[in-house]
Amino acid sequence: STRDWSSDVCSSDLVLNSFNLNAQPVCSVERGYACVFVPSKDVGKIKLFYKDSSGNRFWNIWNIKQDTEKQGKHLVFAMNGGMYTPLYKPVGLYMEEGKVVAPINLKNGDNNFCWKPNGVFAIDNKGKAQVTVSEKFNASSIRFASQSGPMILINGKVHEGFEKSTSKYIRNAVGVKSNGDVFFCISLKEVTFQELADFMLKNECLNALYFDGSISEMYCPQMNQWKCGSSFGVMVGYVE
Repeated sequence: STRDWSSDVCSSDLVLNSFNLNAQPVCSVERGYACVFVPSKDVGKIKLFYKDSSGNRFWNIWNIKQDTEKQGKHLVFAMNGGMYTPLYKPVGLYMEEGKVVAPINLKNGDNNFCWKPNGVFAIDNKGKAQVTVSEKFNASSIRFASQSGPMILINGKVHEGFEKSTSKYIRNAVGVKSNGDVFFCISLKEVTFQELADFMLKNECLNALYFDGSISEMYCPQMNQWKCGSSFGVMVGYVE
């Protein structure tokens, strides 16, 4: 296994040696959120990560960074990318390079993942992104996909029930705009679902999906976000 428990934060001198200052994503901190905006023309560089080429779990962002560098590439940013079981396996659908690694999960329940509608974040073979309600997801021509829940925005409308939800956590999510641009964000303070939804609406997301809360973290040196040692199941990142 490539699991590395050495640190929860990447060493800045190691990171800066591999960081490409000409990276295409636009990284910024606004209104208490760290955000990464990927224009539609560069969406094909977004990847999902679960196991390496040898079949070993990545476990954390640090191991993804090391593996990416061994290939002569750069990990510009990464974050956790979907909910996982106590054994760090995907709770729902996970697809990588067109292969279904874990099947879609349409079960009902009383947890965030099962708060319907939930959804799927996917990148197709043409480098186009989508966030789709799980029941409507079509796996044909999909390169990467990760199911999570609940949906935050569905066709520009906030998920019903958010106004009554008062729980506050650090939360991260992904949204897709009408023009195909992709928007990732993580709150830098505890927020409600409604606050997260409002923020994504202000950033013109049409459909958006919740990745997770409390345990979420982002690696993005351009914004001084260095955390990359916590264990996750599926993770998402931008590689060039």
